[in-house]
Amino acid sequence: DLSTSLVINAPTPAFQRSKLVLGNTVTEAPTAITFMFALNSPLETSDTITLVLPEFTFSSPATPGATGCGSTTFTVADADSGLATAALTFTAATATLNAYQECMVSVGTGVSTGANAQGANLAGRTVAN
Repeated sequence: DLSTSLVINAPTPAFQRSKLVLGNTVTEAPTAITFMFALNSPLETSDTITLVLPEFTFSSPATPGATGCGSTTFTVADADSGLATAALTFTAATATLNAYQECMVSVGTGVSTGANAQGANLAGRTVAN
């Protein structure tokens, strides 16, 4: 009897693909930030994605632009400017982003790189949703 034995589990939300692009890689310099990603589950309205960007500084980051994200728009909040835990948090604002849909979120101003050079795959630079 399938009605009593069938169990369907939703996948644990995870990034299928992610890429961070900096417009300017010079230390202590203003830079645009672009984060490209696809998730294996929908990103619902009010869900968040947090980028930890060690030592980056923030000064009123611009409203994010979104490309390829359907009708989903994003807001951004910053925290811990200049510290090892400096972070930008993007919040889905207007609509659910479908699972597996490639989305690109950009912040054009209000972000500066940190004082120290960072390797391409720095362990402290993370993303979570």
